[in-house]
Amino acid sequence: MAPLLLPLLFANGAITLRSLLFGDQSQSPSPGNPSLVVAGVHDALSAKVFASAGAKVLFLSGFGVSATRLGQPDAGLLTLNEMEDTARHVVAAAAVGSKSAPPPVIVDGDTGYGGAANIRRTVRGLAAAGVARRLGPELPAGRHQP
Repeated sequence: MAPLLLPLLFANGAITLRSLLFGDQSQSPSPGNPSLVVAGVHDALSAKVFASAGAKVLFLSGFGVSATRLGQPDAGLLTLNEMEDTARHVVAAAAVGSKSAPPPVIVDGDTGYGGAANIRRTVRGLAAAGVARRLGPELPAGRHQP
């Protein structure tokens, strides 16, 4: 894929997510109380299944990736490269499995995998993988939320 297209993919997912969160609330399950159901995924297959079932948004969790890739809990063992790789596969599988526009993917960005420079690298890497949004507390390296 051409490097110039990567920002467009990220922007499209982010625009779709923003529209779902703040756009037309008439599709909300409960009027006056807008909500959005987000399907939790852990790999490309689960992303494809949920996308083909019509999920509007996917969430790639750090625990799910750590459990499926390493067979371990989310205890800081997963690397940024492993998370980026999984995110790239999830975004691609969701696009293939979706019957319409692919659902945006939100990714658990953990603590940013280090200090400020690593957080910047994490954001850029996940954006290049095609994710719409990264979630994560900016905690010092080695610290995890309980």
